[in-house]
Amino acid sequence: MNKQEKKEFVKKLAKDMSEAKAIYLADYKGITVNDDVRLRRELREAGVSYSVVKNTLLKRAFEKNKIEVPEEYFAQSTAVALPQEDPVSPAKIISKFLKDVGKPEFKMAYLDGTIFNAEDIERLAKLPSKEELLSKLVWVLQSPISGFASTLNEVLAKFVRVTDAIRQEKEKI
Repeated sequence: MNKQEKKEFVKKLAKDMSEAKAIYLADYKGITVNDDVRLRRELREAGVSYSVVKNTLLKRAFEKNKIEVPEEYFAQSTAVALPQEDPVSPAKIISKFLKDVGKPEFKMAYLDGTIFNAEDIERLAKLPSKEELLSKLVWVLQSPISGFASTLNEVLAKFVRVTDAIRQEKEKI
């Protein structure tokens, strides 16, 4: 890559980073080709772009977005994951992959103006998804209404049973 191509690449990467919901950096060193292909497929299906980037170019892209990242995160080989929809999906996918394969290891994540280290990302990965939280919310909101409807139904059922018992008593007489 010549100097002009590098400038264009950094410009595009900085734009992609600014449009992403979060930025994840991982050390992909030691991952096999088959595992890398599988990881890329899972991330792509979740709407996450994933690529390997030289640390110097990555630093420049962070600088263009005025994001200060400690130098320690630019050591070793670096892969960048940029989610377009769910900001926590890369944490979940890569964390699951890390447990199965042992690679890649998180370096850091940048989310909502905050830098998260590897331990923080692991905690993020354990959070329930948006869909899970919404279904729990619906259940919590529905539960009192359902209970109220059951109570009303029981009052009516009890009334019907009492009137039926009275009718049966009158038929005996």
